[in-house]
Amino acid sequence: NTRPLRISTRATPLFLGLLFVLLLSAQLLLYRDSFSVKPSSDDFIALHQVDRGEAEGVWTFVMASDAGDYRPLQNVTFWLFGRVSKRHILLSLRVLHFLSVIFYAMVAFLWIRTLGFNRVGAVAAACVVFLHPTLAGPLAGLDNYTRLVVSALVWLGAWVASSWGGRRLLAIPLVSLCFAIALGYTEYALTLIPFAVLATAWRGERRHFHSAWVMCGSLMTIFCAYFLIRVSGMVATTAGMGFLSLNPLIWVKNTAMIVVAVLFFGNTVPIMQEASLPSLAWLGSNVTLVAVALGYGLWAGRRSLVPPVGGDPQISSPAEVGPPPH
Repeated sequence: NTRPLRISTRATPLFLGLLFVLLLSAQLLLYRDSFSVKPSSDDFIALHQVDRGEAEGVWTFVMASDAGDYRPLQNVTFWLFGRVSKRHILLSLRVLHFLSVIFYAMVAFLWIRTLGFNRVGAVAAACVVFLHPTLAGPLAGLDNYTRLVVSALVWLGAWVASSWGGRRLLAIPLVSLCFAIALGYTEYALTLIPFAVLATAWRGERRHFHSAWVMCGSLMTIFCAYFLIRVSGMVATTAGMGFLSLNPLIWVKNTAMIVVAVLFFGNTVPIMQEASLPSLAWLGSNVTLVAVALGYGLWAGRRSLVPPVGGDPQISSPAEVGPPPH
């Protein structure tokens, strides 16, 4: 008659709601000085798009770009928020960035709820979402909100694929819609293709594998259409191929930089300014510790899904197992 010991109770919607409000309040407090930030460098592109929309109309963003990229929805959104209050245009753009991070966090909490995290896991994941150091770039500027919007749309599309991947008529149109909208903001939306295919095929059933192939074909069709438009040179000042390098060392270097940026919980600016041995040692140990923790979590979660050799897979009831260890 003994009951298994639970480390923590499952995170309820009420708990997640209170956690969301608490961390959002903490984030607003920590980033309060960003409301006094003045435009610099690429920030003037955002301000220019507001003036351009007023002078030429909103349709001009779709027909052509006067920069080296093609992001019509990004510029439309700049224009919409910029014209809300022309006397306080910088404040309007700051509000846009915080609304974007709220959207991003809502999608992340949707995943936390779906995966059945306990309270400890929910708090840890939510703190990463709201307080990760790399958030300073896309949140504290005046023209970086698209990173948050596209990331949210990518993970929202992956959630749809994971939840309803077996229902093609529902999942594929919704994921395709997320993908098309995200491409209108930035080409980084390409990451949704592998995410959606993996999420659809994850359960391993035959119909899910079939749906994954159809999902891949649908998303690739949309991307090919975007790619042809992009490289045609008709909608942007450049074809966008100048940034593509075939040097494998460049790919390895960029991949290493991205991995370190995601796994390192600290300030990278002093390390970039002076790459001393102690700072590099701190960077390496921090990244290694986080990587080991993530690796152990994946290993432990996978191990709990596989019954031991010779064991009875039916010996544990769902009530004893608790939330699914995704």
